[in-house]
Amino acid sequence: MTERRHERADRPENAILERLFESGEQATRSIAPMMTGAARMNMELASLAGRRAQAYLELPSAVAQCRGPQDVFAAQMRFWQTALEDYSTCNRRIVAALSAANSVTSAGGSDGTQRKERDTLTFPDVFSFTPWALPENGQRRRDPEERAA
Repeated sequence: MTERRHERADRPENAILERLFESGEQATRSIAPMMTGAARMNMELASLAGRRAQAYLELPSAVAQCRGPQDVFAAQMRFWQTALEDYSTCNRRIVAALSAANSVTSAGGSDGTQRKERDTLTFPDVFSFTPWALPENGQRRRDPEERAA
């Protein structure tokens, strides 16, 4: 029984499948840091939405406790200062999560292979063309004498 399994491993179609599965595992390992960064980003956005929703729900009770215009102004200032702190903290954490994922993928895969850096925003042939102009010996459509007055 074990001899038959050994014979199947030597067959060429099994070698192709084994190479296919190995390349799938490599792809999974190389994309894992990006997926981790995206999951951390989604978690931060969900927590930001929760904090801001809670702040909006607490705003009417804070305004109801105000005795004068100065208290209303102070409550508004606290609300917007908290909002600014929440947004900046969330932004900092998202940038940290995505830069950590980017540093892992740009330095090389998790398997230790070095990747070649590529600039995807360079368009080398766009600005090297000569501007459009009429040829020097090109004929005009009408002579100036044929134009209507």
